[in-house]
Amino acid sequence: MGISVSILVVLVVVLAPLLRKWIVEYDRFITETEGRRIDFWGRIVLAIAFFISLFFVKDSSDETTIKWFLIIFYTIFAAFQFIIEWKYLKNTKEFIITLLLWLFVIIYFFVFIL
Repeated sequence: MGISVSILVVLVVVLAPLLRKWIVEYDRFITETEGRRIDFWGRIVLAIAFFISLFFVKDSSDETTIKWFLIIFYTIFAAFQFIIEWKYLKNTKEFIITLLLWLFVIIYFFVFIL
């Protein structure tokens, strides 16, 4: 699992700017909109929920359980980011990049990691 995750991180780091250059019409960040606080506090709440729910995973020694936990949590986090970007950055199409990266990560995870 270790090397596959490392390759995934490298691919996402390379793929994200390429997609952004190809799809986004102009750069605008969520911190420049009125959604700044919602984004910040939403990420804080999701991070806290992640660490708290990690303690309640039934069998944390089982690798498959942890993988499914990470898939579910990544999906929740990406959905939050997608909604915030869709609502506050509509004209930039930034939300499309989030959706494409989520799709890429999920497909990669199912093909190479699970």
